[in-house]
Amino acid sequence: MAKKRLPPDQLLQAIDFSQRLTDKKLWIRMADELIAATNILEEEVVKYWSEIQVDENNQPVSTSNRKYAQGAFSLLIAYALENYFKALLIHRNQKDLKGWLLTKLPKHLIKHDLGKLASESKFKLQAIPKPSLLVFSRP
Repeated sequence: MAKKRLPPDQLLQAIDFSQRLTDKKLWIRMADELIAATNILEEEVVKYWSEIQVDENNQPVSTSNRKYAQGAFSLLIAYALENYFKALLIHRNQKDLKGWLLTKLPKHLIKHDLGKLASESKFKLQAIPKPSLLVFSRP
């Protein structure tokens, strides 16, 4: 069965998509930008937790009046890790990706499970215990 040819405008979009998708430097740059954003939030997160007071049973007795930035901080960390892992996957699968006209994400780039991405990218988890990646993973 012959493949259907794309119209010229869709062909140019597919070429641009393929080039950007397989450029590991773009994935790393995005991850670095996300980490830079976490650096801005980190100070607020630290202040928030430092203002919580607990009793002798370690139960909170007063909380901070600050905005809770921990959720956004964690999401940014998770998204940055995901982008670093995907950059590594692109690097390791360059031969399979280069020269192909991609119109959708390859299956190994669709995933958001950090544990699986770390494993597939053969990332060595020495400083971060693997179960802690589950905290940042999305199904």
